[in-house]
Amino acid sequence: MDGRRFLGQVKSVIIDEVHSFAGDDRGCHLLALLARLMRISGHEFQRIALSATVGNPEFLSEWLTCGCSGKKTILLPPEGPTPKSEVTLDYVGSLENAAHVLGRMFRGEKRLVFIDSRARAEKLGNELRKLGSRTFVTHSSLSHSQRSDAEEAFQSAADCIIVATSVLELGVDVGDLDRVIQIDAPYTVSAFLQRMGRTGRRPGSVRNCLFLGTGKPALLRAAGLIELFKKGYVEPVNPPKNTFNILAQQLMALILQEKGIGRHDWFKWVQAVPTFAGMNRREIDSMVSWMLANDVIAEDQDILFISKKGEDDYGRRNFLELLSVFLSAPIFVVVHGREELGYIDEQFFLDKQSENKHLLLAGRSWRICQVEWKARRVYVEPSESDGGAWWAGESVGTSFMLSQAIKSVLASPNACDLWSHRATNCIEAMRLHMPWLTEIQSTHLVKQEGSCCWWTFGGTSGNSLLSNRLEEECHVENITRDHLAIRFPAEISQSRAAHLIASLRETPNKAISLQVNEKALTGLKFSDIIPQVLVVESLRHRIEDANAVASVLKSDLESVY
Repeated sequence: MDGRRFLGQVKSVIIDEVHSFAGDDRGCHLLALLARLMRISGHEFQRIALSATVGNPEFLSEWLTCGCSGKKTILLPPEGPTPKSEVTLDYVGSLENAAHVLGRMFRGEKRLVFIDSRARAEKLGNELRKLGSRTFVTHSSLSHSQRSDAEEAFQSAADCIIVATSVLELGVDVGDLDRVIQIDAPYTVSAFLQRMGRTGRRPGSVRNCLFLGTGKPALLRAAGLIELFKKGYVEPVNPPKNTFNILAQQLMALILQEKGIGRHDWFKWVQAVPTFAGMNRREIDSMVSWMLANDVIAEDQDILFISKKGEDDYGRRNFLELLSVFLSAPIFVVVHGREELGYIDEQFFLDKQSENKHLLLAGRSWRICQVEWKARRVYVEPSESDGGAWWAGESVGTSFMLSQAIKSVLASPNACDLWSHRATNCIEAMRLHMPWLTEIQSTHLVKQEGSCCWWTFGGTSGNSLLSNRLEEECHVENITRDHLAIRFPAEISQSRAAHLIASLRETPNKAISLQVNEKALTGLKFSDIIPQVLVVESLRHRIEDANAVASVLKSDLESVY
């Protein structure tokens, strides 16, 4: 087939569920492909993106149409009453209790249960089967045929339950659902809306979602998501910056496409891609020079081509390795012995201070022994280290907005009308442990469990940056943090901690950078074909949240004695 002739006739490109990948390397890859396609075809073509959950559609429209001069149109649902939704938050305390609730409630209906762990999906499915519920399980560790069998059986069955991870959040149609139940909570409003949106498709039915909290941190996260949902908030899509790894991949792909390409011509193919256009040209040239010097590519009279080493490394199966831009999901499996304990987001390990520390997961404290970046596994052993119940391992980084919503939930004296009696009682009990949390515009420095805890509610990235700056500039070691708070070591007094925080607040606009863990570089695909300094720069941009830091440092600090 004549590829150029075939692709040259393209009139439109349709991108479904654009929100699910526009914010990572896959979105950058897509734009590069569209830019190359437009150059091959010799004309602009219509670009159509579909999504039900985008918080910044205007920005995404500009992003998608980079390099185009045609009219841009955003089509929103017809104005009218907001579709009715039934959302309920309940607290059940354990996975076993969740199984009993699911076995009793909504009998005779078709129920889709979301849970964010493959191990827990299997455990819940087993518990439901023991209780006599017709149950199917599907997740990414099952083979395609096993998943298809479960989904087809569920589609044709009635009075049954399918337990799924995020694999059923998008795409696959599992038939006419009656209920969506979420065990604990996802980490974004977007994911919650996608999951709830699987219901309410039958005339006369309504969208619905029942949250069943099995632990207190997850209960708070669900309550925070509900607060954001009630306000109509949906997360904006923010594409990554400085994606030199994707630019290097595109250079190699263009060399293959053109059977050699001019050293001074190749960038014209992809220069319209926003993240590439914003790069420093000297750094781009240094990337090419590094690839030449390290024999990734070769040059003859200003024509670039793939070297023998480049073919050995990436030429297997007709350069198939160049077609995909990610290694795996950005989560790590936490393992003790042969038991999988749960999952933690890669952000936990991206800075140098993260390894050889402790985390709380599955209800107890663990010491990190080994991190395998390529296998995405973390090996731990039990630890007697102190730690409050807030220091749970986060399977996904929690945003600043969600952390602030959790703060509003804890600071409010009122119950939400969407909470069950059990959820209300549990959240009110947590509020009793934080009587000082009344002024939501302030951060609080509290003496807890023999050490000082700075409750910033700054999100995973924001608190990582703040704790890194405290360690680097104030020479404090053994600081721990999660998305809600930063804990100082026991030897730091409350007055000393307040002084250290004040020193940060004196220069709130000072640039803060994490020292990226060099072991993390192997977790970024194509990191081996570009200079390490550019890989570090790319990773740093992915884990920094300067806006969250600025907001925290501008807030008043209250010391609680």
